[in-house]
Amino acid sequence: MKVSSIKRCPTAGSCRGNYCSEVTTDSLIPELKEVNGFPGKSFCVDSSSFWQNQCGLPASACLYYRWYARTTSRPPFEVVSCPAWDVTFPVDLRLELTGGKSWNTELILRPGMTSNWGNISITPLSVSLPPMPTLSNRFITNGRATALIQHIPTHLHCADEDAARKFNCSLDIDTCKDCKPNHEEGSVSCHCQDVDVEGILENPMARLPITVAKVYVYNEGPAIYAEHSYSP
Repeated sequence: MKVSSIKRCPTAGSCRGNYCSEVTTDSLIPELKEVNGFPGKSFCVDSSSFWQNQCGLPASACLYYRWYARTTSRPPFEVVSCPAWDVTFPVDLRLELTGGKSWNTELILRPGMTSNWGNISITPLSVSLPPMPTLSNRFITNGRATALIQHIPTHLHCADEDAARKFNCSLDIDTCKDCKPNHEEGSVSCHCQDVDVEGILENPMARLPITVAKVYVYNEGPAIYAEHSYSP
């Protein structure tokens, strides 16, 4: 997150009439044209004027500022959650016949679906899984690396992957708070929410694959899987 600001004396540039009071968070202030193309919010506050501020008129000056987001990496990141999981379980089957003959096979079973082994059909009707709160957490991914997260600020919103790649996104109004103007210097400082996504993906305590509460969570590209040992 960045903050850009500029001060204009009365009647200089766009600081005329009621322009300052009419500025909204979506305004594209001409004096801030270099950063208007980035997702952010614009503001204007009345500021001090006259000789001590290098202005020739005693009317209120305009202190314009905009806080905005800049890209820190090329691939876009996505925060995802999995409200439902497809359940599968591998089984080892052994068929023994009178006379000592036996056959072995491995099958991947899915609840409610029939699997066949020769002329044998197997249909698991239901599966009762223990509580696994880990799977209720969210994940962040760049399509290759994925990390498990419990909380991350999500103030930046992009409609889809194409919008994210073009950085055609929007920021929540509470992304930056406690903005304090310095009227003498013509600057503004704000407390903004910054997120080190690269750091999260490199954190060995969060990056997949990991084991949490006996659940092994891993990814294959953008797909996320979880394994839990089951003993009937």
